[in-house]
Amino acid sequence: MVHDGVIPALVGLITVEDIETVRYACAALCRLCATEGNGALIMASGAVPTLVQKAIKGDKQTQQYCGAVLSSLSFYHACRVPLFEMDMIAALKKLADLNDDVTKQRCLAAFANLSCEEAIQLKMVDQGVVSIISRLADSYQEVNYTCCARALCNLACADEARVRVATEGGFDALMMISMVRSVDRYTKLLCIIALTNLLEVRYIPTRPPLATLSIPIWPLTIVS
Repeated sequence: MVHDGVIPALVGLITVEDIETVRYACAALCRLCATEGNGALIMASGAVPTLVQKAIKGDKQTQQYCGAVLSSLSFYHACRVPLFEMDMIAALKKLADLNDDVTKQRCLAAFANLSCEEAIQLKMVDQGVVSIISRLADSYQEVNYTCCARALCNLACADEARVRVATEGGFDALMMISMVRSVDRYTKLLCIIALTNLLEVRYIPTRPPLATLSIPIWPLTIVS
C-alpha cells in the first residue's frame, strides 16, 4: 500500500471538510505510523502543517483525530524536532483543553516523547508546557502520571529551565503523583529522579543533572 502512494492520498484526504473522511484518513495514518519508515514518509508528505492547523482550529472530532496522528509521530526520534519546529506545541496546548480523557492522554505522551530531545527541552519550557503537563497530571490514570513524571524529569535536565519547571507547577505535580496519586513503583521512581533533577546546582555544585530518559511512550492511536 505504501509503495502504491497511499500516504500522499491519505494526506490529501485530511484536507477535506467532511469529518468522516478526515476520521478514516487519520485512523489509517495512525496505523501506518506503526513503523518508523512510514512515520518518516508521513512527515515528508507535508501532512504535519495541516494536522497542526486542524488540531488547533477544527471541530472537536477533527481535533481528536489529528491529535492522534501527531502523538503517534512523536514516538520516533527523527520526527520530534521537526514536529516541534512545525508548531506542534501550539496544537498540543489546544488539544489539552478538550474535554476528552483519551486526547489528554495522547497529549501527555507526546509531551513526554518530545521532552526526550535535549535540543528542544529549554524551548518547550519557554513555550509554557510545564503548567499544561502539570495540569494534565490531575487525573485518575496511572499512565498519565507516568507521562507527566517522565516529561518533567526530562525538562528539568535543561539547566536554565530547572527553576521554572519547579515553580510553574512541576514540583507540586511531582509531589502529588509520588505521595498521593500513583500506586506504581516505576512512576514513583520517575518522580524521585525528576525531583533530584530539580535540585539547584548551588546546593550540590558537583552534581550534573541525571540523564534524559529517552525511551519513548507509544500513545493510544485507535480512533474510535
